[in-house]
Amino acid sequence: MGRILRRQAGTTLIGLMIGLLVSVVGILASLSLYKTLVSVATEAKVDAMHDGQLATTLLAIQLKVQNAGFGLDTNSSNIDITEVNDEKHLYWRYKVDGVTTCEGLRRYVRTVNGIDGFALDYITAAGNSCTDEAALNTMAWQSSSTISVFSKNVTDIVDFALTQQSCSPYGMDDSGNFYVLTLSGRTAANITGVIANGNPLENTELKLCLPNIRSA
Repeated sequence: MGRILRRQAGTTLIGLMIGLLVSVVGILASLSLYKTLVSVATEAKVDAMHDGQLATTLLAIQLKVQNAGFGLDTNSSNIDITEVNDEKHLYWRYKVDGVTTCEGLRRYVRTVNGIDGFALDYITAAGNSCTDEAALNTMAWQSSSTISVFSKNVTDIVDFALTQQSCSPYGMDDSGNFYVLTLSGRTAANITGVIANGNPLENTELKLCLPNIRSA
C-alpha cells in the first residue's frame, strides 16, 4: 500500500520575517508619532511661557514709566531713548517730596546656556548723577535688577519708541502736545511667522500717554 503524502501545515520562515517587518514598521511609526507629539507639546509650552512673560514685561514697564516727568517741568528732556548697536536704553526721571529719581530700561544681548537671547534690565542713575537739569543720556547708569530674559534671539523682541500725538490722559485736553510711549513685543506666533487671514500676525502694542510730559 503506497504512502499518502500530506502538505505540511504551519508558519513559514518567510511569513515570520514579513510579520516581523510589519511589526517593526508599526513600532517605528508609533515612536515617530510620539516624538512629534512631544515636540509639539514642548514648543506650545515654551511659546505660552514666552507670551506670558512678554505680557508681564510690558505691564511692568507701563507701571514704571507712568511716573516720567511727575513733579518736574513738563518738557521732553525728562524722558529719552538711545540706541547703540544691539543695546537700547529708555531713560526717565520724576520728583517726589523734593527728591529727583532717575530710572530707565536697558535692552541688550544676553547669552544663557550657550544660546544668545535678549534681556531687559531696570537701571538707575549711579551716585549723585541724577539731577533736574542734566541730560539723561549723559548720566552714569547701573543695572538694578533684571525684568526679563528672553531665549529667542530676536532683536526687537521688546521695543519702545516715543512720538508726539493726540491723547487724553485722565480726561485731560486732546491738544496733541503730549508724548506717547509705544511699547511693542513680538509674540511667539509673530516670531515663527504664523499667518492669519493671509497676513503675518502683528506685534503686540501698548501705547502709554505720558500726562506729565508735553512739548511747548
